[in-house]
Amino acid sequence: MEFAWELCKRAWDSLISSLGTTSLAILLTAIVFIGVLSLRLLRQGRSQMMKQLSANITDGVILTAVAWLILFSWNLFYKVPKDIYKEAKDAWPLALASPFPPPPDFAFERTPMRPPIRDDIRIQFTSSPLWTEQRKSIVREQVHSFEAYLTRWGIIKLPDILPLFSIVEGTQVGQAYIFPPNPPFDQRQIPMSTGALTPIAIRYRYANYVFDMLLSAGQIPDQSTLTFASWIYSEYFLESSLNITPDLNPKADNRWVVALREIRKEFGQDFTDRALMYSLKSPVEYSDDLNKYFRERLQQGVLVVKNDFYEYIEVNKILERHGLLH
Repeated sequence: MEFAWELCKRAWDSLISSLGTTSLAILLTAIVFIGVLSLRLLRQGRSQMMKQLSANITDGVILTAVAWLILFSWNLFYKVPKDIYKEAKDAWPLALASPFPPPPDFAFERTPMRPPIRDDIRIQFTSSPLWTEQRKSIVREQVHSFEAYLTRWGIIKLPDILPLFSIVEGTQVGQAYIFPPNPPFDQRQIPMSTGALTPIAIRYRYANYVFDMLLSAGQIPDQSTLTFASWIYSEYFLESSLNITPDLNPKADNRWVVALREIRKEFGQDFTDRALMYSLKSPVEYSDDLNKYFRERLQQGVLVVKNDFYEYIEVNKILERHGLLH
């Protein structure tokens, strides 16, 4: 019923608009009609004119009604449906295509996964009496578990060679390495301590080295942004791999880590993990501005995982709340 009413309304509007172009002819017809009546009044008198006027008006009303009905029917059953068909034909189709360019080639590359090896020859230890077999076993177990987590999507390839794992008494550790890196023969080591052989500590120290290598941090002098970015990746992935969510404390924690936790809470672990994995492979130009550099990496990773407006815009809103968008 609503469609029929709308169709009649469009037909009426079309009829009125089409008659608008003949308004001059209607005006001239009215003038002629009045002129004829005036001549009859002068020649035949008022009584004869009134008799003919009544007949003329009656016939005119009937003829006018017929003419309007014909014109209205023509608009209703022909012109308006034809216009609707033409509008539908000329209209652009609803675009479901992505508003962004297609994902870059690296998004489709799959890195072969290396199955965990119980006695991985890559994991070697310094000759220290502090390295008991139990401590070595703890390190191997955490490294293997963490590597399985990082490579489960086949997005990144972990380093084939690792530095030696060193150990000191207590809870504090330190590290040193030379440029360019040449593991396991350079001075860099993955430091551990007897008082902090926990899953978090082991994964964090190991992750520092892995993400340094993936970002080429330390291989190019004076590019401290890469080192800071490596720390962000390390802290995020050790938390994600252990499925822990520390209390959010923006004043105490790195703003980027806090923002990534919020993104993970909003969009899920799988989405955020994969976005960061792909961000490691994104061809972003180096910048001394850490926020700009890491933001562009993350944004490219987000577009690879979900190439549409919603996630991209919502992630940017989270970054803006933490002062990381500009």
